[in-house]
Amino acid sequence: MKKLTLFIVVVGLIVVSCETRYYSVVVKNNSSKNVSYSYDGLHTTLAPLDFKTYEVAAHTQMPSNIVDQNDIASLKMERVDDQYIFTDATPLTLNVINSLPSGIPIMADNYIDNGGSKTLSLNANSEGSAIIYTKNPNFSTTSNYDVIFDWEVNGNVMSLIIR
Repeated sequence: MKKLTLFIVVVGLIVVSCETRYYSVVVKNNSSKNVSYSYDGLHTTLAPLDFKTYEVAAHTQMPSNIVDQNDIASLKMERVDDQYIFTDATPLTLNVINSLPSGIPIMADNYIDNGGSKTLSLNANSEGSAIIYTKNPNFSTTSNYDVIFDWEVNGNVMSLIIR
C-alpha cells in the first residue's frame, strides 16, 4: 500500500509540474506606421500607438512576419520584460546606378521602400534612388540578364552599381 501511495504522489507531482503556465505579454506599436505581425498563431495589425495583450504559454515564440502597411520591413522590434515594442527602423538612402543596356527592376526581399513599392525599376544606363531598411540586402531581379550587384554602405547611404 505504501508503494501505491508513493507512486500516486510521484505521478501527481509530475502532472502538476508539467502544467502549462500562462503569462501576459503586451505587443505595442510605437512606430509611425501600421504594423502587421504573427504571434501565438494569430495574425494581427496594430495602428500607431495601439497595443494588444496576449495570454501565452511560457515558451511562445516572439512575433514574426513583421511588416508595415505596404508589406515593407521598415520596423524594428525590441523586447522589454514581457513587452514587444515596435518602432521605426533607421532608413538608409539607396543610390543605384544601372550600367546595363536594358531597364531592370530590383528587389531586396521586402526591405526596399520606393514610395510604398518593394521594387525599384531603372531604365537602361540610368540612376535612381529609394529607401532601404537593411545593411545586408539580398538583391534580386526578374530580368533575364546575368546581373552583378556591387554595393557598399557608407554611413546612412548605400551605393549600388548594377553590372
